[in-house]
Amino acid sequence: MNETSLIRTLQATIESQNKTIEGLREELKRANENMEYLIKKLYGRKTEKTSAIDGQLVISDIELGLFNEAEKEMDSPILEPVPFEEPIKKTRKGYKRKDLFENLPSHDQVFKLEESQQVCPVDGSKFSVVGNKFIRSEIRYVPAKISVFNIYQETYECRTCKNERRPGIFNPNTREPVLQHSYATASTVAWTIYQKFVQSVPLYRQEKDWKQMGFPLVEEIYLIGS
Repeated sequence: MNETSLIRTLQATIESQNKTIEGLREELKRANENMEYLIKKLYGRKTEKTSAIDGQLVISDIELGLFNEAEKEMDSPILEPVPFEEPIKKTRKGYKRKDLFENLPSHDQVFKLEESQQVCPVDGSKFSVVGNKFIRSEIRYVPAKISVFNIYQETYECRTCKNERRPGIFNPNTREPVLQHSYATASTVAWTIYQKFVQSVPLYRQEKDWKQMGFPLVEEIYLIGS
């Protein structure tokens, strides 16, 4: 083996060992994070009420997942440390979000262009309505009442552009959702936060109230949809 081949072999060995060391560092980092999380869960604050100063939430509580924790109001026994096992994400077969709405009243909200805006900016022709484009569904909260609002955009077409083979489909603007990929609205999020942090109502009790009004999974309101 000549000197050049030996140098290349040593360099390859060094690179391989560096990758191994980096991998071990990442594993150690994850292990430390898991240990810190378990210590906080075992010995951290158990009360459902949060400390607040002038209406501001304690950031450490939010970092510990206080808002979307699986809460139970009961006398808990002293927990003994258990070996940590990496959680496995489970999926539900046959789960459809639309099935959640079958017991709720539903309304359609259609966004339309103003009469003065229903004119083609290219040739000045008046638009013709050709249909509605479905955008999303939202859950809106009204005290003691829940309903579904299906958001549509009215679709307009410039027939002159169509005949001359130009793009001629136009839609009005719609407001952005409170949370992307979620059914949440300002009313549902505000009420959930108020109940949780002002009224100290745990999420499992809120979920029971929502079920009684026809909506089975309160988590769907404030979690980003998958």
